[in-house]
Amino acid sequence: MPEGVLLNVVGEDMKVNGIPLKAYEYFWLDGEESLLSFYSNYWGEESSASVTNSRVGMWTVISKIDDDYNITIQYRDEGIKGLKVLLGISPLPKMIRLNRKGHSLSKVHPMPGIEIVSVVESVDKGVSSEVYWMSSINSIDKTSDIVANRYIESGFFVTKKNIRNAENSSDFMSYIVAEDVREKYQFSISNSKGKTKIVGARRDK
Repeated sequence: MPEGVLLNVVGEDMKVNGIPLKAYEYFWLDGEESLLSFYSNYWGEESSASVTNSRVGMWTVISKIDDDYNITIQYRDEGIKGLKVLLGISPLPKMIRLNRKGHSLSKVHPMPGIEIVSVVESVDKGVSSEVYWMSSINSIDKTSDIVANRYIESGFFVTKKNIRNAENSSDFMSYIVAEDVREKYQFSISNSKGKTKIVGARRDK
């Protein structure tokens, strides 16, 4: 948390789709670039590359897996008040059947070796979006190829960026964007405690 900000507790015993959530709010007066720079420095250069960045209505939403937790930061400009920032911290869910009970079917395309752990859906001004937490039985490199190829085959325009480990040239993380005229997907693939984890964001255009 940045020093000098007045932190308001929104709730420390909340649940979203059955997932425990701690939520906080604060205002940032030094502008968007400074806010992003703070979190980039806090997480470190390589770790920051695994962040998923999306837009939901007037909010910019940043999502990142840190060990067994998902950290979500969303902010919007509120004029002379500065940026209103909402910080959410939740453990990665363990049981998809409980967490997704009663939810609509996933809009992420089925892919071999990849399992959706949980999904949070939202609608803002008629635009629907979701954030997905997924796991893969494959390496970062192979998982990246599977995701990219699946969306290329489905007619999406796909861009992919792999971040390499300087010590052994293996993939540290992979970032994929897939979009067509109707929707946009972003996937951040990284390693957490020896397991390949994926944070995905999808939104209507």
